[in-house]
Amino acid sequence: MPERGLLLLIQSIVFANSHRGAARPQAPSARLGVPGSADLTAGTLTLAGPASGVWVFQIGTAITTGPAQVVMAGGGQACNVYWAPGTTGTIGTSSKFQGNILAGSGVAFSGTGSSLVGRALAKTAVTMTGANLHLPSNWNTSACRHTP
Repeated sequence: MPERGLLLLIQSIVFANSHRGAARPQAPSARLGVPGSADLTAGTLTLAGPASGVWVFQIGTAITTGPAQVVMAGGGQACNVYWAPGTTGTIGTSSKFQGNILAGSGVAFSGTGSSLVGRALAKTAVTMTGANLHLPSNWNTSACRHTP
C-alpha cells in the first residue's frame, strides 16, 4: 500500500491536471493509488519518462474521462501504463486515452471521438460506441514487455 504522501501525489496529478488543464510531465514511478474515484475530465496528463518507464494507477472505484488526453513524452510508451479501477472505467466523448485499462467490472467508451492507444480489459464487459482502439506497431517490442 502506498504511503499517504504518494496517494496525495497521484491525486494532485489526476485531479489538478484534469481541473486546471495543466500539462505537467509525470515521471514513471512505483504503483500509485487513489482511494475512491478519479476524474480526468479536461486538460492534459503528460507521462514523461524513458521507454522502459512503467506507470501504475490503482483507483479505488472508478475512473471517468471527458474531453481530456493522456500524452506520452520523453520516450514513454503507452504499453507501460496501467490503469486499474476497482470497478469501472468510463472513457467519454473526445477523450484521447493511453495505456492498459484493467477494470474490476466493466469499461465503457461512452461517446463519439474517444480513442484508446492500448487495451481495455474487464471482468464483465467492454462496450464501445463511436470509439477507436489502436495498438502501435512497437507494442510487441522489448520496451513493451514490462509487468507491473
